[in-house]
Amino acid sequence: MSDDLNFNSLFGDQELSMDCPECGKDVPYTLNDIGKAVVCPHCKTKINLEKDLNFDSTKNSIEKSLDDFEKTLDNFGE
Repeated sequence: MSDDLNFNSLFGDQELSMDCPECGKDVPYTLNDIGKAVVCPHCKTKINLEKDLNFDSTKNSIEKSLDDFEKTLDNFGE
């Protein structure tokens, strides 16, 4: 698969935010942070971003769909 068309290039660095459970202020994170810990920039609370049970299978399904789409584009017009 091309480095240009994959889950991380399309969604991985998309900035999201949530409320800190300690201070209530915005905590930015990306989908690439899922399964890791982030630190609230305001109160320095460590927040574990746990994966949903379906996260990996959904990500793999997206990767497969993008791969199939790319193959279709490569074969378009043949």
